Amino acid sequence: MNAQYVCTTPPWGTTWLTNDPRFVNAAARDYRLRADSYCVNAGSNLSWMSGSSDAGGASRIINGLMDLGAYELATNAPLLRVTRVGDAHELRTLYFGEVWITDAVTRTFGVRNVGGSVLSGGLANVSAPFYPAGPVEYQLGVNSAAVLAVEFAPVSGMFYSVTASLSGGGGAALVLSGVGVPEPGLAAALLLAGVVWCRRS
Repeated sequence: MNAQYVCTTPPWGTTWLTNDPRFVNAAARDYRLRADSYCVNAGSNLSWMSGSSDAGGASRIINGLMDLGAYELATNAPLLRVTRVGDAHELRTLYFGEVWITDAVTRTFGVRNVGGSVLSGGLANVSAPFYPAGPVEYQLGVNSAAVLAVEFAPVSGMFYSVTASLSGGGGAALVLSGVGVPEPGLAAALLLAGVVWCRRS
């Protein structure tokens, strides 16, 4: 079977979403999508969909792209989605990996508006050793996206974690995390200093 643009686990291909579809009430068999579902506008339009209807009788395409699932979410409100660049999956943690304390690494992520009106917002609560690496405000038209960037410049050999916030369209939280690693020469110097201190004590 060849299937594309489906939300399930495990995934069968690159166009499959593994996020919780976030139905209104699956226990009561209400499979309409909530406003925070990443299935909204995650599909691909086909020619036969023009003028067709979803399972509830609404237009099959609302706000530019079809939703995954049997029902389209009809809304005039802006809806924010935070993802990796080029990936429709929800991004909750942006991990920078291990970085020398004398270096800095920049990571990017995407913000997208899948709602029915213009979304205005911005990135906030980014604190040291994480720093915005470019514009922090965005204004997104219907079904449009932007790329934001954050820099990680650790100053100590330790694990860092900061929860940033993104406003507009329902908002979102994004955990920024990374590990500061002393350079080999510095690590050796610190070790030697510890040995000397122990001998003196």
